[in-house]
Amino acid sequence: MENRSRTNYELLEEISALKQQIKELEQSESERKLAEEAMRESEGRFRGMAGEMAVIAEISRVIGSTLKIDEVYERFATEAKKLISVDSLAINLYKYQNKTMRVAHVSGVSIDHRKQGDPLVLEGSLSEAVIRAQTGLRIQPANIDEIVSRFPRLFPIFHAGLRSIMCVPLVSRDEVIGVLHFRSKTPNAYTERDLGLAERIGAQIAGAIANAQLFSELKQAEEALERVHDELEQHVADRTEELMRVNEDLRTEITERKQAEAALRESEQNYRLLATYHKQLNDISIGFTAASSTEDLLNRIADSFRLLTGAIAATFSVYNNKTRDLKVVSLSTDPISSSKVESIFGPGLFEIRMPVSAEDMEHMLRQGVRRPKDLCELSFGIIPQDISDAVMNAVGCRQIIAIAISYAEELVGTCIAYLPGDQPVVPDDALKTYIYLSGLTVQRRWAEDALRESEEKYRLIAENTADLISVLDMNLRFTYVSPASMRLRGFTAEEAMQQSLEQVLTPEAMQLGLSVFEEEMQLEASGTPDPDRTRILELEEYKKDGSTIWVEVNLSFLRDKDRKPVGILIVSRDISERRRAEEELNKSKEQYRQAQKMEAIGQLAGGVAHDFNNMLNIILGYSQMALMKIEPTNPLRADIMEIMNAARRSADLVRQLLAFARKQTIAPKALDLNDTVAGMLNMLRKLIGENIDLLWMPAANLWPVKMDPAQIDQILANLTVNARDSIFGVGNITIETGKAEFNDAYCSKYTDFVPGQYVLLAVSDNGCGMDKETLEKIYEPFFTTKEIGKGTGMGLATVHGIVKQNNGFVNVYSEPGKGTTFKIYLPRHEEGEMKIDELYRQAGHLAGTETVLLVEDNEALLKMAKIMLEGLGYTVLAAGSPDEAVKLAEQYEGEVHLLVTDVVMPKMSGRDLQRRLSALRPDMKYLFMSGYTTNVIAHRGILDEGVNFLQKPFHMEELAAKLREALE
Repeated sequence: MENRSRTNYELLEEISALKQQIKELEQSESERKLAEEAMRESEGRFRGMAGEMAVIAEISRVIGSTLKIDEVYERFATEAKKLISVDSLAINLYKYQNKTMRVAHVSGVSIDHRKQGDPLVLEGSLSEAVIRAQTGLRIQPANIDEIVSRFPRLFPIFHAGLRSIMCVPLVSRDEVIGVLHFRSKTPNAYTERDLGLAERIGAQIAGAIANAQLFSELKQAEEALERVHDELEQHVADRTEELMRVNEDLRTEITERKQAEAALRESEQNYRLLATYHKQLNDISIGFTAASSTEDLLNRIADSFRLLTGAIAATFSVYNNKTRDLKVVSLSTDPISSSKVESIFGPGLFEIRMPVSAEDMEHMLRQGVRRPKDLCELSFGIIPQDISDAVMNAVGCRQIIAIAISYAEELVGTCIAYLPGDQPVVPDDALKTYIYLSGLTVQRRWAEDALRESEEKYRLIAENTADLISVLDMNLRFTYVSPASMRLRGFTAEEAMQQSLEQVLTPEAMQLGLSVFEEEMQLEASGTPDPDRTRILELEEYKKDGSTIWVEVNLSFLRDKDRKPVGILIVSRDISERRRAEEELNKSKEQYRQAQKMEAIGQLAGGVAHDFNNMLNIILGYSQMALMKIEPTNPLRADIMEIMNAARRSADLVRQLLAFARKQTIAPKALDLNDTVAGMLNMLRKLIGENIDLLWMPAANLWPVKMDPAQIDQILANLTVNARDSIFGVGNITIETGKAEFNDAYCSKYTDFVPGQYVLLAVSDNGCGMDKETLEKIYEPFFTTKEIGKGTGMGLATVHGIVKQNNGFVNVYSEPGKGTTFKIYLPRHEEGEMKIDELYRQAGHLAGTETVLLVEDNEALLKMAKIMLEGLGYTVLAAGSPDEAVKLAEQYEGEVHLLVTDVVMPKMSGRDLQRRLSALRPDMKYLFMSGYTTNVIAHRGILDEGVNFLQKPFHMEELAAKLREALE
């Protein structure tokens, strides 16, 4: 019994112990289940956060993977739907300047057939409320009618079966640029957490919209960001797999519970650390975008790097690609160490430039993130080891993190963080993300600065260049005019912008411009033009004062990205002075051409003058002597008179040709123009006829002129005959004289005028006048407006030649129907007193008995002259050559009173003959004669003052007068 009782007691004890063990096991199992439940809950949260991060990363990658904004919209919508429940997604863009909104993207359930590009009414809409509040809204109504009454424009949305709406503003640089709409058919589909997610991804799409067209390299940048996020995602996946293995170990071995809890804590800590860095980097990105200037951005980079790494101090150095060195531009310190760090580095820090070799740059770009022990290694040995140790100890630094900030494989700069050694280690993935954000933002800001600088530079060029720059649209309306418009045309840029082309261009210039525009557009339509071609035109434009200006315009098309013309760039330059210079040059060329023509005619006339004058002299001489032998009633007398008249007209024609070419042989004398003209009046009245009145208006106290009186006769005869022929019926011809004086300023406007004092001889008529085309040709030889046979065309050419030969100039004023005035200006003569020689008109009173030695190489002319001289009573010794004349002078025993010799003869000239004979007969007088032009005989001294000269052909009266003049 007793044994049985012990046995029962022992059994009870064992049962009680077993129950206790079972209770402990149950308690352990319960704890294990709680741990597993906590693990599952942690894994759920972790996977949810990881999923959100993956989607957000994917959205970032998507919007950066293409520059085509429509493709960005499509792919953004696809990824956003993975994160937020949505049946209809819309992106509407808002333009602040004109308060308008349009549809940029729609997907999912169709609402009222809206499509991309459609305008939206903003007033009273949900978008207006979101834009005004600049915050997101959720609408999940229990009563649809009540909501529709507040927002009538929501009716199409609810009518389409959608019951939940979430809208967030798209904000870029503190400005709302659009609204993002999420809509679901499920009531109460969206939470506050969804609204936060929507705002986060809304910020991303807003940035993509704002920057899509600003940076052509965004695709490469976003691909780099995608790789970073892929690595983060892989890291999260790897950590998740590790956690799952830990969880599996917990389920299989309860004894490892404490290790599992430690692993869980480590996992949660890593997750929190990763989430913290992700948020911090997101805040850094927002801060970079909000930088007010490039300097502010560089300072923020140093600040953010110090905060990210927990460093005592951080510096940011910019790499200069031209000088190939790094220069510190910003220093950031914590508040505690601020004074200490700044005292160590000092202002000289910003003067340091560290050269970077090609090998160093390649090493920095390849390594990216470095954690060297000291500054010596960081500076590639440029900073000595002792200085490196001293600086690190003084700052209290135990570790240095250096990153090479780059973008698109180009070095931007470097950041250095000085760490005390007791802060958490920043993951390399976070540093690589920071490198990407910093490099992208700096390059973007530099690009913006360069763009602004370029725009400012070209604006300054356009506003300060002497050339006028303007732009026309394809409808030929001005869209830009530079301020040079005021200088060139007198219009302000604003006034010129309002003008049409008809108000700018003269009709001829407008016609030319339109024809060129039509040609260019036809070339464009052909599909094979040179897109870089330009056209250069010379156009006449109106100025504000009504005058015109000539401009040279350089025209080229402005083109869009598809090389299609969208406007016309015009660069105009004032060429009025050049045009005037060209006109002067053309005038000079015309004068040179005229001079060449005169020279050619002169050469022609001079070439034939001698022989022709000799023949004319023979005809005139024998005709005159024949008349002297024939009775006045003889029928042959009229025939001989006709022969003489023909010879005289031929001689006059030769003189006119020589006068035009300024080769006429003249005998200038100082004379009073009034007396000379007065002596011509009776002859001129007979010349013009009784139906025309000749008015003579002489000026008092007229200055003398020096010229051949016969040339005055020629001028007056030609001008009065021309005036007579221009008058039909009765009329008036006025001859007047006067004095004129021209200064340099006046002569600068007229190329033919020379400053000085002049005597005026003017001949005016009230005839038919001349047009502009006729005036341009009046001095050309053989040009005439008279009928064939009634004019030689040499009259005005002769006048012009005579005036030019005497260093004067002619002005003519004429208009059709208003008559013509010729004003001739002859230089004032100031040397000596005037001697007006009397002309001997009667050969009978000029006979002589002296002995004359006559020398002429033309046998016929020698014979005729001998007969004339003998007829005048002289004793004549005739010689056909200079040698024969010398022999006669040596052999003749009597006195030889006068030598009459031709100037140009074979072997010996008349001047040389005179010098030779002067030794034999010192008292002998001399008379030279010639049919050559003045150019041929002038250099022989024949035309010198006091030398007697007779121009061939001559009349017997002229010969007689010259003989007496030479002898007496």
